[in-house]
Amino acid sequence: MFRFMFILVVLGCSQGALAHNDSAQDNQQEWPKMSGTWIMELVSLSDTPVPIVEKVTARTFSLTLVDVEQNGSDLTFRETVCRLDTQLEISVVQMTPSKNFTKALSGKVRTARLVRKSPSEIELLIDDRTIVHSAKLQDRENEPLPTNPDDPRVFDGDHDGHPGMTMKFSGLVIGEAYVVQRTKSEMRGKLLGPDLVKGPMFWQTEQVVLDVSNPFLRFAPKPKAGVGRDDSFFVLRRAQNKPTCDDVSYSKQVQLMVKNPEQKAN
Repeated sequence: MFRFMFILVVLGCSQGALAHNDSAQDNQQEWPKMSGTWIMELVSLSDTPVPIVEKVTARTFSLTLVDVEQNGSDLTFRETVCRLDTQLEISVVQMTPSKNFTKALSGKVRTARLVRKSPSEIELLIDDRTIVHSAKLQDRENEPLPTNPDDPRVFDGDHDGHPGMTMKFSGLVIGEAYVVQRTKSEMRGKLLGPDLVKGPMFWQTEQVVLDVSNPFLRFAPKPKAGVGRDDSFFVLRRAQNKPTCDDVSYSKQVQLMVKNPEQKAN
C-alpha cells in the first residue's frame, strides 16, 4: 500500500580502534582541541511514495551526546542517543519507532579525522560506516538481509518481544511492521569555530519487512534501497559541562522542523 523507508543513519554499531595512525607530520601540526562532550543533531531527508500523494518527504531527526577522544587529527566518537523523531509531511500516514529502540542505539562507536584544507580551513571527516539493525551478519557490507522472522540471524533489537525492530503506523493504516535494515553513512563538515561544526550527511539504506501485525500491511510494495537527499545535514556543537540527555535539546533551527511529540531514551 505504501513504501516504508524509515531512516536511521545516525545510529551506529561499528566498534574498534582508531582507523588512522598519526604520522610524523601530523604530530608536528597543531590541531583544534576536539576532546570532550559534543551534541550532534542529524537531519535525514528522503523522498518516499505513499498512498494518494505521489511523493512525500520523510524526515528523521536525532539528538545524540558524543564523547570525543582525540589523538592528533584522529578522533573516536562514542554515542549516546537521546532522542529520535520521524515524520512524513502528510497527515494520512505517520510512522514511529518503538519506544525502546532509541535506548538500544546508544553505546556505539565511530571514527573521524581532521583534515587541513588550508592554513585557515579545517574539515571534519566522519568516516563511512555500515550498520545493520536487528540482524547479525558475517559480512555486514554485502550479505543479503534476512527475509524470514525465524532466520537465526534476526534478533529483537528493541526488546519488545518481536523480531527485528518495530515500526508503528498510524493514520490511514494502523499496525506494526517488524523490519531489519542496513544503512551506510558518512559526514563532512567545516569547523566554523572552536565549538561548532556543520556539513552535509551522505547516506543510503536498505530494508526488509519480516512480518506485520496488520494483514493489510502485507500489500505494501516491497521496500527498495534508497539514497538520502542532498539536503540531509548534521550539526555538531560543543556541550557545556558534562550534560545528560535530560539537559540537551534540539537547536532552534531543528526545533522548527520537528513536529512529532518528544521521544527520549529513559
